[in-house]
Amino acid sequence: MLTELGSLRICERAPERLVLGLGRLTRVAGWALAGAAASAALWLLPYSLTLAALAGCVAGVGLLLASARREIVIDHHDGVVRVHQGVAGLSSRSVTPLFHLRAVVLTRRGAGFVLQLERRLGGRIAIDDGGRVGPLRALARAIAEVGELRFVDDTAAAA
Repeated sequence: MLTELGSLRICERAPERLVLGLGRLTRVAGWALAGAAASAALWLLPYSLTLAALAGCVAGVGLLLASARREIVIDHHDGVVRVHQGVAGLSSRSVTPLFHLRAVVLTRRGAGFVLQLERRLGGRIAIDDGGRVGPLRALARAIAEVGELRFVDDTAAAA
Protein backbone atom coordinates (compact mmCIF):
# COMPACT_ATOMS: atom_id res chain seq x y z
CA MET A 1 0.00 0.00 0.00
CA LEU A 2 2.78 2.45 0.83
CA THR A 3 4.37 1.80 -2.56
CA GLU A 4 1.38 3.62 -4.11
CA LEU A 5 2.18 6.71 -2.02
CA GLY A 6 3.37 9.42 -4.39
CA SER A 7 2.74 7.35 -7.52
CA LEU A 8 1.09 8.84 -10.57
CA ARG A 9 -2.19 7.58 -11.95
CA ILE A 10 -4.22 8.35 -15.05
CA CYS A 11 -6.70 11.12 -14.16
CA GLU A 12 -8.05 11.81 -17.63
CA ARG A 13 -7.59 10.01 -20.92
CA ALA A 14 -8.75 11.03 -24.38
CA PRO A 15 -7.40 10.11 -27.82
CA GLU A 16 -5.25 13.28 -27.96
CA ARG A 17 -4.78 14.10 -24.27
CA LEU A 18 -3.52 12.24 -21.21
CA VAL A 19 -3.44 13.71 -17.70
CA LEU A 20 -1.40 12.01 -14.98
CA GLY A 21 -1.63 13.08 -11.34
CA LEU A 22 -0.96 12.00 -7.79
CA GLY A 23 -3.54 9.71 -6.27
CA ARG A 24 -5.82 10.66 -3.40
CA LEU A 25 -3.91 8.27 -1.11
CA THR A 26 -0.95 10.68 -0.99
CA ARG A 27 -3.08 13.54 0.33
CA VAL A 28 -5.02 11.35 2.77
CA ALA A 29 -1.84 9.75 4.15
CA GLY A 30 -0.25 13.18 4.58
CA TRP A 31 -3.22 14.58 6.50
CA ALA A 32 -3.46 11.42 8.63
CA LEU A 33 0.26 11.56 9.47
CA ALA A 34 0.05 15.26 10.28
CA GLY A 35 -2.99 14.81 12.52
CA ALA A 36 -1.60 11.80 14.39
CA ALA A 37 1.81 13.39 14.89
CA ALA A 38 0.33 16.72 16.02
CA SER A 39 -1.85 14.88 18.54
CA ALA A 40 1.19 12.96 19.76
CA ALA A 41 3.16 16.20 20.05
CA LEU A 42 0.45 17.80 22.20
CA TRP A 43 0.21 14.68 24.36
CA LEU A 44 4.02 14.50 24.79
CA LEU A 45 4.53 18.20 25.51
CA PRO A 46 4.08 17.98 29.31
CA TYR A 47 6.44 14.98 29.53
CA SER A 48 9.29 15.69 27.12
CA LEU A 49 9.95 18.77 25.04
CA THR A 50 12.39 16.83 22.83
CA LEU A 51 9.90 14.10 21.96
CA ALA A 52 7.16 16.69 21.39
CA ALA A 53 9.45 18.58 19.00
CA LEU A 54 10.27 15.36 17.17
CA ALA A 55 6.56 14.58 16.79
CA GLY A 56 6.05 18.16 15.58
CA CYS A 57 8.68 17.60 12.88
CA VAL A 58 6.86 14.43 11.79
CA ALA A 59 3.63 16.46 11.63
CA GLY A 60 5.45 18.95 9.38
CA VAL A 61 6.49 16.12 7.06
CA GLY A 62 2.86 15.01 6.95
CA LEU A 63 1.78 18.53 5.96
CA LEU A 64 4.39 18.58 3.19
CA LEU A 65 3.09 15.24 1.93
CA ALA A 66 -0.51 16.45 2.06
CA SER A 67 0.35 19.58 0.06
CA ALA A 68 2.31 17.75 -2.65
CA ARG A 69 0.95 18.26 -6.16
CA ARG A 70 2.16 16.74 -9.43
CA GLU A 71 0.45 16.80 -12.78
CA ILE A 72 1.79 15.73 -16.16
CA VAL A 73 -0.28 16.51 -19.25
CA ILE A 74 0.60 14.94 -22.60
CA ASP A 75 -1.35 16.96 -25.17
CA HIS A 76 -0.96 15.69 -28.73
CA HIS A 77 -3.22 18.41 -30.13
CA ASP A 78 -1.00 21.19 -28.71
CA GLY A 79 2.13 19.08 -29.28
CA VAL A 80 3.52 19.50 -25.75
CA VAL A 81 4.16 17.78 -22.45
CA ARG A 82 3.35 20.02 -19.47
CA VAL A 83 4.76 19.18 -16.04
CA HIS A 84 3.46 21.02 -12.98
CA GLN A 85 4.67 20.04 -9.54
CA GLY A 86 4.71 21.70 -6.17
CA VAL A 87 4.80 21.33 -2.44
CA ALA A 88 3.81 23.76 0.34
CA GLY A 89 2.84 26.48 -2.12
CA LEU A 90 6.14 26.39 -4.03
CA SER A 91 5.67 25.14 -7.56
CA SER A 92 7.44 24.69 -10.84
CA ARG A 93 6.14 24.33 -14.35
CA SER A 94 7.80 23.18 -17.52
CA VAL A 95 6.66 22.68 -21.09
CA THR A 96 8.47 20.39 -23.53
CA PRO A 97 7.43 20.08 -27.19
CA LEU A 98 6.64 16.51 -28.22
CA PHE A 99 9.02 16.71 -31.18
CA HIS A 100 11.89 17.13 -28.67
CA LEU A 101 11.10 13.69 -27.25
CA ARG A 102 12.43 10.46 -28.65
CA ALA A 103 10.86 7.68 -26.56
CA VAL A 104 9.17 6.56 -23.38
CA VAL A 105 11.72 4.44 -21.49
CA LEU A 106 11.02 1.96 -18.69
CA THR A 107 14.20 0.71 -16.97
CA ARG A 108 15.23 -1.19 -13.88
CA ARG A 109 17.12 0.80 -11.25
CA GLY A 110 18.28 -1.08 -8.19
CA ALA A 111 15.34 -2.97 -6.72
CA GLY A 112 12.75 -0.85 -8.52
CA PHE A 113 11.78 0.51 -11.90
CA VAL A 114 11.88 4.00 -13.42
CA LEU A 115 9.69 5.52 -16.14
CA GLN A 116 11.27 8.37 -18.12
CA LEU A 117 10.82 10.42 -21.27
CA GLU A 118 13.96 10.41 -23.39
CA ARG A 119 14.76 13.73 -25.07
CA ARG A 120 16.54 14.04 -28.40
CA LEU A 121 19.02 16.41 -26.75
CA GLY A 122 19.61 16.68 -23.02
CA GLY A 123 18.73 14.48 -20.10
CA ARG A 124 15.70 12.36 -19.51
CA ILE A 125 12.51 13.60 -17.86
CA ALA A 126 11.59 11.43 -14.87
CA ILE A 127 7.92 10.53 -14.84
CA ASP A 128 7.54 7.98 -12.03
CA ASP A 129 9.25 5.13 -10.22
CA GLY A 130 8.05 2.15 -8.27
CA GLY A 131 8.71 -1.34 -7.03
CA ARG A 132 6.30 -3.05 -9.45
CA VAL A 133 6.69 -2.93 -13.21
CA GLY A 134 3.02 -3.53 -14.11
CA PRO A 135 1.55 -0.10 -13.26
CA LEU A 136 4.55 1.68 -14.77
CA ARG A 137 4.26 -0.33 -17.98
CA ALA A 138 0.57 0.65 -18.27
CA LEU A 139 1.48 4.33 -17.80
CA ALA A 140 4.28 4.03 -20.36
CA ARG A 141 1.99 2.49 -22.97
CA ALA A 142 -0.63 5.20 -22.43
CA ILE A 143 1.98 7.96 -22.77
CA ALA A 144 3.48 6.37 -25.88
CA GLU A 145 0.05 5.97 -27.46
CA VAL A 146 -1.15 9.54 -26.84
CA GLY A 147 2.20 11.20 -27.56
CA GLU A 148 2.92 8.91 -30.53
CA LEU A 149 6.31 8.05 -29.05
CA ARG A 150 8.33 4.87 -29.20
CA PHE A 151 8.09 2.66 -26.09
CA VAL A 152 11.38 1.13 -24.90
CA ASP A 153 11.04 -1.54 -22.22
CA ASP A 154 14.50 -2.26 -20.77
CA THR A 155 13.22 -4.16 -17.74
CA ALA A 156 13.68 -7.61 -19.29
CA ALA A 157 17.17 -6.78 -20.61
CA ALA A 158 18.35 -5.62 -17.16
CA ALA A 159 17.07 -8.73 -15.34
